[in-house]
Amino acid sequence: MKVWTGDPRKWGPGPDRGTAVTIGVFDGVHQGHRGLLGVMSDLALALGGVERAVVTFDVHPRSVVAPDRAPKMLTTVEQRLEIFESLGVDQAGVLPFDLVRSWPPDEFVRRVVVDGLAARLVAVGAGFRYGAGRRGDAPALRRAGEEYGFEVEELGLLAGEEGPISSSAIRRFIAEGDVAAAGRLLDRRHGLQVRVPESGRRGAWSDSPVVEVEVDRSMAVPGPGVYAVWTAPEGDEDPCPGLFSIGAEAELYAPDRIGGLHGREIRVLFVERLREDPSFGGPARLEQDMARARRLLA
Repeated sequence: MKVWTGDPRKWGPGPDRGTAVTIGVFDGVHQGHRGLLGVMSDLALALGGVERAVVTFDVHPRSVVAPDRAPKMLTTVEQRLEIFESLGVDQAGVLPFDLVRSWPPDEFVRRVVVDGLAARLVAVGAGFRYGAGRRGDAPALRRAGEEYGFEVEELGLLAGEEGPISSSAIRRFIAEGDVAAAGRLLDRRHGLQVRVPESGRRGAWSDSPVVEVEVDRSMAVPGPGVYAVWTAPEGDEDPCPGLFSIGAEAELYAPDRIGGLHGREIRVLFVERLREDPSFGGPARLEQDMARARRLLA
């Protein structure tokens, strides 16, 4: 997958045969996003097999224009790019929001969609807005398409058992501790990248296998409780079962990986909340929770 970053005026030129493009934050790259990407792929084939391109942003726009209302993120940019590539996207552009936020809608379309990616089709979700002051909308995009020679498809939200599939709905489930429901909408386990400090403390009792971890609180951290999780330290391919406690602090219990975790990055994948009380308690309670987690993860 070709990845474009930085000023879109330095992207491209796009492929001679053109692209089918979709634009959005795509936080989580959840089932709804995947549905949009699937439709875009079908439309790309109908246009003779043009390349599939996705445009996302380096930060969530709201974190710049309304920081007090910025959402907790489900994925980093790097994670989004990995998922795009796994879904067969040919090109991905990461827009620096602070640069493009002042561009009028027509300039945004011309520089990003036309000059940068040679779009022949643009597929967007319902309510898509773009350009300075969010003045651009689907009708404006269709008018731009008539001028620059690309088609426009506007698609509605997909719905699942829990209701409309959106990043906001997934964040709400995660905040409530319902990581299982969030996982169904994501079509994968919700994950966090955490770090075990070099000199971090261990658990409350002597020789405890519990370690404290550092969590990026700008990400969507589940509500308080003890969770059954899969753990995968950086450099280790095989995930192992564990417990993750979230309260004022965050702690990890990974009995199959005792030792050697300090100073390492660890990917934690949430499966189910076992209880709302975030305290691991003593060794006996810890082992009871771990036995229950192993049954869930079997």
